[in-house]
Amino acid sequence: MKENVVWYEPLTDIKLYEGEAIDGQEHGYGKLYDANVNVDDPEDPPVRYEGEFYKGAFHGHGIVYGRFGHKIYEGKWKNGKYNGYGKLYAEDGAVVYEGKFLNGVKKEEYEARKEGIHQEYYENGILKYDGAWKDGYKNGFGRGYWQDGTLWYEGWFKDNKLHGYGKIYYPSGRLRYEGQLEDMQYAGWGKEYYKNGNLKFQGMIRKSAYFFYGARRYAAGKLYYGDGSLWYEGTFKGLKSYEFDQGVEYKRGVGAVYHK
Repeated sequence: MKENVVWYEPLTDIKLYEGEAIDGQEHGYGKLYDANVNVDDPEDPPVRYEGEFYKGAFHGHGIVYGRFGHKIYEGKWKNGKYNGYGKLYAEDGAVVYEGKFLNGVKKEEYEARKEGIHQEYYENGILKYDGAWKDGYKNGFGRGYWQDGTLWYEGWFKDNKLHGYGKIYYPSGRLRYEGQLEDMQYAGWGKEYYKNGNLKFQGMIRKSAYFFYGARRYAAGKLYYGDGSLWYEGTFKGLKSYEFDQGVEYKRGVGAVYHK
């Protein structure tokens, strides 16, 4: 049954997602927020995506915003990829492309793309992607870059989506996540890190957190406080972030608390 939810980042009270959901997945209209930036008001962190979802993926009409608050893309989505009519924007708000997309790329680029190693560039000439292509898609190993040229991802792609083993980086260059990904989402074994470089979680993750934003759904493993000390070890219920199931929680000022 569809419900309206607000999911928060524990210990900070920063919103991760606000909108409609079904069975612990974003579904319907909602907003994804970026909890990994310094914000003055935890109730109003920067929006990364606003629009329609279908079973956790961007699907329908939606807008993606960059880390400086500017629009990157507005238009139609299908299964997490640009698909249909849409617009791409530069940082100054100027429309740099308006037209049809097919499976995540401009239709004309998709039709012209050849197999092999190719590069893709932003409208300002900065390298966007360097890696393998097949059948008009990013397929195989590649590296993705922010618009300022810094590396944000290196790893495996499948049909333009992060899929397989990969590493995701903060804009600072520090490691954000390393492990398995499926259809742009964390899924399988992985390690997640705080912005300060300390380990946040290691273990198994249920498919969640589209494009590394939004709520995680951990399955089993170790969760750490921001200072690196152990917070919890065990299994998680999985429908919401940090919902402990069976294991040991190390509460500050209290000690070990056993969950059964």
